[in-house]
Amino acid sequence: MPMPRRAAIQAARSLLRQQPRRYASHEAHGAHAEAATESFGKGFYLTLAAIPASYFVYAASRGDTWFTDYLRSYESWNKTWEERNALHTTMVEQAGADRLLFLNSKGAEANRWVDLHFEEALNSGSPFNVPAGHYANVDKVVAHYRKQNEEEDQARIERTSKNRPIDPKLASVGYTSGV
Repeated sequence: MPMPRRAAIQAARSLLRQQPRRYASHEAHGAHAEAATESFGKGFYLTLAAIPASYFVYAASRGDTWFTDYLRSYESWNKTWEERNALHTTMVEQAGADRLLFLNSKGAEANRWVDLHFEEALNSGSPFNVPAGHYANVDKVVAHYRKQNEEEDQARIERTSKNRPIDPKLASVGYTSGV
C-alpha cells in the first residue's frame, strides 16, 4: 500500500474509535473545590511596614519634627500677652491715680452735683460682679428728693384749691385749673 493511502486509512480508523463529544449536562457532577486562601505573605507586609518606619527614622535623624515646629509657633503669643497685660496694668493704675486726683481736688465738691429725675438712676448698673463697698450710700439723696416731691405736692394742692393756673405760661393764655 502506498504511503499516503495508509496514512488516510489510519486517520479514518482513529476517528471511528473516538467517542463523539456530547455537550449534554447533568446534575450528578461533584461539588466544587473549596476556594484556596492565598495571602500576600510575610515579605509583602514587612516591606509595607518598612516604608513608614524608614520615614520616621529619617525624620528623627533630621532634628525637630513638624509637630514641634507647630507648637513653637505659639510660644510668641506668651510674650505678646505678657506685654499686653503689663500695658493694661499700667493704664489701669494711671486711670486710678487720675481719678483720685480729680476727686480730691478743691473744686470737686462743686462739680459733684447732678440733677436726678429719679433716685434709682444711681442704682441702674448691673448688680452682678460689683466689689464690696462700691455702691454709694444714697440715704441723703432719697431724703432730699422725698422732701422736694412733698413740696411740689403741697404747691399743687394749694394751686388746685385756689383754682389757680398750674403753670404761669398757661395763665397768659387764660387757662385755669379746675372745672
